[in-house]
Amino acid sequence: MDKAQFYRLFNLSPLNCSTHQFRYELVSNKPTRQAAVLIAITERNGQLEILLTRRSAHLKHHAGQVSFPGGKAEPSDESLTITALREFEEEIGIARNQIKLLGCLNPYQTISGFDVLPVIGFLEPPIETNIDQNEVDEVFFVPLSHCLDVQNHLHVDTQIKGQPYQVTFIPYQDHNIWGATAAMLKDFANHLQQTKRLV
Repeated sequence: MDKAQFYRLFNLSPLNCSTHQFRYELVSNKPTRQAAVLIAITERNGQLEILLTRRSAHLKHHAGQVSFPGGKAEPSDESLTITALREFEEEIGIARNQIKLLGCLNPYQTISGFDVLPVIGFLEPPIETNIDQNEVDEVFFVPLSHCLDVQNHLHVDTQIKGQPYQVTFIPYQDHNIWGATAAMLKDFANHLQQTKRLV
């Protein structure tokens, strides 16, 4: 799949409902907090790839986990799209004007109480990172084709206070992509595969 094919597939049909059915408000009396992440697609090594980060090992929450650049909304953010772009720029040092925004996936509620909007964008080269080591230990790339192949999606079913909760894993080389990040990639794959069936 090249850049033009990806644009066409992503924009051709409306989003289906997320496969992730967990709702934080059903297991907690607390409201969710708003957050956003940026799923950045780029062309590298003759293929489309997705940019991911490994969170710093010293962080209080989700230390060492694979994630998309992103974070909680700040009062100064005009929208959750701005939140995603701001966090992307702050965490990995790539200017937001290198991102061409394409759209969003359905929001994802985490067990930690965030309502996260996944924003999709195309990252134009050159890609020169300047990571914030307080937040990020590593930036790496995974082929889009690997994430779209449902045979690479592993699932474990569990429950949280009686609510069904499916944990998704997408291993890649020495990285274990799991949890919210893997679930968003699963929704992303489902959307693109659904569109392929329509054309």
